[in-house]
Amino acid sequence: NILKETNIESLIEAKGFTECVAYINGESCTVVVNGDMEDERNALIVRDIAVSESGVSAENVKIISAAK
Repeated sequence: NILKETNIESLIEAKGFTECVAYINGESCTVVVNGDMEDERNALIVRDIAVSESGVSAENVKIISAAK
């Protein structure tokens, strides 16, 4: 899971988000992102990366915005 989490973080940061932390726990994935996740496009980008890299289903991905 550590490799998957690192891949998620790297790919999300490559999309322009300055900071990101991903946690995979069983069949769920939580991603904390420094960015506006109320923007549907941003949330979709993060969710797609998390799903493809973690292998969990989209409904089990939780995205938390750490925007100030």
